[in-house]
Amino acid sequence: MPLTPHPPPPREPRTYELRDAEWIEAAAQRRLRPPLWLIIPVALAAMTGLVLIAFAAAATLATGGLARLRARVLRMFAR
Repeated sequence: MPLTPHPPPPREPRTYELRDAEWIEAAAQRRLRPPLWLIIPVALAAMTGLVLIAFAAAATLATGGLARLRARVLRMFAR
């Protein structure tokens, strides 16, 4: 009985693109990552924004509390 080689497993269909007049596989592409010099300022700006929002919220709460305290003191001295 002669030995017959096994047929190769079926390949996944691939996509190709033409670059520099030569067909290459488009499947082997690396994921695009933003450069570090861009990530750092964006992260710092986002953190600065969060800190400013937190201070604005605290100032709003403090101002509201001070207004209520002033109204309470005025009512107390009006008696």
